[in-house]
Amino acid sequence: MTTTEMTALDLFDPATRVDPYPLYEHLRNTSIGIHRLEPINGWLFMRYDDTQELLKNRDQWSSDFFNTDIGFGVHDPQNPAHRRWAAIASQNLLASDPPKHTRLRTLLSHAFSGRALRAWSPAITESIEEVLAEVPVGAEFNAIAEIADVLPVRVISKLIGIPIADVERFHRLSLALTETFDVAVQGERRDRAILDSLELFEYVRGLAEERRDDPELDSYDDLLSTLLQAEESGGRLNMDELLATIGILLVAGNETTTDTIGNGLGLLTQNPDQMAAVRTDRSLINKAILEILRSESPIQTTGRKTVKTVEYKGVTIKKGENVFVCMGSANRDDRVYDHPEKFDIHRGDSRHLAFGLGAHFCIGNQLARIQVAMLLNELFDRYRLIEAGPSKRIQRSDRLLQRGLADLPVIFHSA
Repeated sequence: MTTTEMTALDLFDPATRVDPYPLYEHLRNTSIGIHRLEPINGWLFMRYDDTQELLKNRDQWSSDFFNTDIGFGVHDPQNPAHRRWAAIASQNLLASDPPKHTRLRTLLSHAFSGRALRAWSPAITESIEEVLAEVPVGAEFNAIAEIADVLPVRVISKLIGIPIADVERFHRLSLALTETFDVAVQGERRDRAILDSLELFEYVRGLAEERRDDPELDSYDDLLSTLLQAEESGGRLNMDELLATIGILLVAGNETTTDTIGNGLGLLTQNPDQMAAVRTDRSLINKAILEILRSESPIQTTGRKTVKTVEYKGVTIKKGENVFVCMGSANRDDRVYDHPEKFDIHRGDSRHLAFGLGAHFCIGNQLARIQVAMLLNELFDRYRLIEAGPSKRIQRSDRLLQRGLADLPVIFHSA
């Protein structure tokens, strides 16, 4: 193994994942920014232009990462529970290529149309009010546990149509599903996450079957009912596709929103002058969200596999090999951004790759941004000052796939 390979594998070290940006910079500027990771039969792309090219080009790179050998293993083919999990989870939109991907995305587009998003605004407002009613005023509390962890799951539960009594269980199981997509989660922890994910799939299956048999199905306006009714050119989601779709919406629309909220509050409390500017000029909120997504991308890496042998910038990538792109690195590439390490709400740069690119551009990106924007507006309306707590015990999660905070002490002061 070369020094470059060993350095790239340091990304899997939990200590490195707390602050990966120095290593990202080193890997971007070593050689051509593309590194071989032999233990996971793959390559790692660190620069913006290479990440952009891979995410756009569907002719050379496949999204069907379930049928690949990544060394650590997404699942154990000898384990019945793992096989069942993979059979369902592999049906999700993000792991599909055309024409299947095109069919799934077209069916989902009904659920994420502008009309649907407008109809969901009251549910988001209601959820924000419910969450903020529970937070203390004038005393330090953990904004991750009390806001970022709670709000997105309340919103997505209402949008999907999850009974309020099941929300806590739904949240616990959705966290497990998120872990199954992180290749750094292995051993007993992966086994437990897969079993909990299967419990989630069975829960959603029961809810879907009950809803599908309801003669009043047409009267429901939640996401589950919309997906059950969605049809394009005579096609509907089959049950495994429905379960995988709800699952990926939880990962992409719930946990990533949690991380965006937490990262955003962290960045704003660490930069009080910029928070004051956004509070004064609410037109800066959308720019601030763009900068939050660029600076601390909630999804750090994603993967593809080669559909044929590729010669790319002098590197031979064989058919079937894995390619991982690091959006967290690409979004801090100084070939694209001036002083990328600096958080600047006035940057307002929409070139970030936090939501992906091309055909796999996150279909729920507007829902996430609307939710964060509505929360920030309400926070600024409700509290005269939002500041970092004196204990300053900010803690980062140790995940490889996602980047978020586990603990963020803050104090909200009443208006």
